[in-house]
Formats: sequence, C-alpha cells, structure tokens
Amino acid sequence: MLATCGAVTLSGPARADQYDFISELDNSGVSYASITDMINIGKELCHDLRSEVSPSVVLGKLRRTGFAPAESAIILT
Repeated sequence: MLATCGAVTLSGPARADQYDFISELDNSGVSYASITDMINIGKELCHDLRSEVSPSVVLGKLRRTGFAPAESAIILT
C-alpha cells in the first residue's frame, strides 16, 4: 500500500480516457459488475486526487466499496 501511494504521489497527472482505464483494469484482472459504474468510480477518484485528497484516503474509499486490497491498488494507480 505504501509503495502504491508513493507511486501515485510521485507520478505526474494522469492522461487517460475512460476506455484506456477500463482496458487497463481488464488487462490487470480487476473484476467489476458494470463498465458504467467503474467509469464513474474512476472519474470520482481522479476528482479526489486532483483535489489533493491523499492517495491513502482514496485507497481506503475504494476498499470500503468492496474492492480487494490488490484491486484497489490497481484501480488507484
């Protein structure tokens, strides 16, 4: 978790569209019920990070929605 938060903190602004995001999740084996819901989750996470919400807080938010720790880290990065 610390490595993920560190990587997010040190990385530059993300430049991906919703299709790249879903493709990356699919390629990484992240399970989700709805593409639309996952895109909305991604948009909310990006908004939080742009608003300077701590990556560890964002990661916790993902975990509380039911994603496994490894999936949460993949989604966040």
